[in-house]
Amino acid sequence: MRWLILALFLGLSSCARGPISRAPSSWDTCYNILKSLLDETRKTTEIVPSSFDRVSSLVELDSLYKNDSMFDWQARLTQQEIIEANNKTLELLNSATVPQGVKTFDEDTVDHITKGQAKKLFDDMMESPCVKRIGLYERPGADIGYCFGKATLVHMTALMRGVNPHSIKKIWIVGETTNWWGHHVAGLVRGPNGKWWVIDRDAGQVMTAKSWINAFGASKKDKELMIFVTNPERFGPENSKTYNTFDLFNTPADKLENYRPSRDYYKGFFRDLFKWLDKNPHLSRF
Repeated sequence: MRWLILALFLGLSSCARGPISRAPSSWDTCYNILKSLLDETRKTTEIVPSSFDRVSSLVELDSLYKNDSMFDWQARLTQQEIIEANNKTLELLNSATVPQGVKTFDEDTVDHITKGQAKKLFDDMMESPCVKRIGLYERPGADIGYCFGKATLVHMTALMRGVNPHSIKKIWIVGETTNWWGHHVAGLVRGPNGKWWVIDRDAGQVMTAKSWINAFGASKKDKELMIFVTNPERFGPENSKTYNTFDLFNTPADKLENYRPSRDYYKGFFRDLFKWLDKNPHLSRF
């Protein structure tokens, strides 16, 4: 069933067989099938560390955040505590391991990617209609930016290109800055020898996690900015909610056939994202 689910997710309608069939509105089928895949592969832990110095893995780090706001974390820690937490996060990234032998679409996945492959993910993002015409999704009087949308797009395309789901994360930087809003997020994909590649339109190029942190951290105003690394399904900085139809489409899960862009705060950004994914089987596996 897992491999059939991913086959459908990839938009391969010729593979649609068995109990799962494509709905007339294929973007929502794409979303639902992807959500099922992520639910199957999500790795959790019952260990909830009490502090950063007790965290021993990225999975435990995610559990430490609980359902707390990232803004609250950054506000309540001292300068020194933030520096130590950021160093711990980088240490965990450098030493991270992932489950081996994971398959998607009944094929092996890659546990890490080269810089050239990371550049392909960057190009995928830049060439998607959602990013090319991102100004169409802005709202009057609101500077949305859609960094969270671009990070979600990186997550989806990395899965389509056969990256191990556990080798994909999101990286966040939170706090008051001199030239941008109070947080930023980007897609993060595991590279070789402890490296992690940040795929971020706002960075303008593929960067290592450390270089990305240094570049964006230079914008701090007074207090240190705090780095968070989370499972890629986390949608926003305020809480740990994962992808869901209310946040993405402003529509109940059982009413997606009634979706209307006019009722969508994001004006169809995520609908168009999944529509593009569904129609792009050319995104070949690494």
